Amino acid sequence: MDSIAIYDPSTNSWSRGAPIPTRRDHLGAAVVGDLLYAVGGRPLDPDRNLNSVDVYDLASDSWRSLAPLPTARGGLAVAALGGVIYAYGGETSTRVFDEHEAYDIVTNSWRPLEAMPTARHGLGAVGLGGRIFMIGGGAPRRIRTNSGCRCVHTMRLRRSVRVGAS
Repeated sequence: MDSIAIYDPSTNSWSRGAPIPTRRDHLGAAVVGDLLYAVGGRPLDPDRNLNSVDVYDLASDSWRSLAPLPTARGGLAVAALGGVIYAYGGETSTRVFDEHEAYDIVTNSWRPLEAMPTARHGLGAVGLGGRIFMIGGGAPRRIRTNSGCRCVHTMRLRRSVRVGAS
């Protein structure tokens, strides 16, 4: 979809925000301050994936496009920690990813990081206590033993990750 729905728990009401520049589903999202980052996804077509990254500014009710995700994919998980957006896993119609990439919001740049222990899609991720927790998701068929991955992986990250540095 290209719309953003905004829920206000204090009034138990919904409103609409400005439409996202790149219409999509199966995207990842994370918040840093009053900015909402929308990462990857699919353009309502399971055979195509996007590397689009857009940021929504709550104060101005506006979007702008950012540096593209290095690996186009849908069904990925995204989490924010320490001013960095991390993207994990995901899928295309033919592949499940173990990719782990970091976006530096200051330099508007991406950097690949150590791969996930298990490739998966449809997982959840959250930054908490200096670590990012990746929960559940589907594994590639070649290693699947049930309908999904019953696991929690934790990645401890260095306190200061300079994504833009070579």
